[in-house]
Amino acid sequence: MFNVCEWVKENTHKVVKMDLGEYIIKVPGPYFTEPKIDGKLVFVFHNNDRTFMATRHNGIYHEADYPMTFKELKTNLKDSSCIIHGELVHKTQVLWVHDMLFSSGGDVRSFAYLARKELLDKAIVEGEYIRHVPFKRATSLDDIMKAFDDAIANGFEGIMVKSGLPYGIMPWAKLKRTDTVDVVITKVKESPKYLEDGQERTWHIHVYDQGKEVDIGAASSATKNVDTTLLKPGTVVEVRYQEVFHTGETYRLRHPTIIRIRDDKDPKDCLLDQLQ
Repeated sequence: MFNVCEWVKENTHKVVKMDLGEYIIKVPGPYFTEPKIDGKLVFVFHNNDRTFMATRHNGIYHEADYPMTFKELKTNLKDSSCIIHGELVHKTQVLWVHDMLFSSGGDVRSFAYLARKELLDKAIVEGEYIRHVPFKRATSLDDIMKAFDDAIANGFEGIMVKSGLPYGIMPWAKLKRTDTVDVVITKVKESPKYLEDGQERTWHIHVYDQGKEVDIGAASSATKNVDTTLLKPGTVVEVRYQEVFHTGETYRLRHPTIIRIRDDKDPKDCLLDQLQ
């Protein structure tokens, strides 16, 4: 019996955090850059009148979950049978599509990057809730860095660097302004200072792995733009850090700092694989 979530796990493209110089040496060109969308990785499955989205962590979404997205999918999908790769932004319900694995003509994973993009462009039309992730060709490290600067200037958190090869052959590289991770506050450490003025000083944090909480330590600082009175257990926050320490099943962050509250993100979407 076909297991959608297992298929999604097997077909999710590998993404690495790697020095760009090393990436260019290891991964053959041509290269293409795309702005990094801060959303939930999904695959759109469409077959005639049936459409749903699936994630690699056993999430299945239907019209009741994201009504505006699915309403537009009904009218904007032009391929009768396809599987499309994208990022779904929870708060806005905007689906950013960036790749195509199957079309009504069959499996297209063996097609080169630009050929898949061409099929994707024909398969689904942009609208208010469906967007195509823009891309640029890069022939040098300078091209990649310019694309990164442009993405940051336009409000994105970084870029993805992709090979022009068939899907899944070589990893994609993720380049972000800083290393950050979305986490959930587990509890507040009630220090003497907290008891005096109610301002939290230390926040224990966790992520999820296969539905279970994974403790990753505590953050003891926040940037000035963060209202620390809102940092309560269950709150999703974005944490900037310098390095991940990983021993066995234990993960810890070096110099973690809370930089913003993520009220647009579901706690269950704060996953351990952000750190892997």
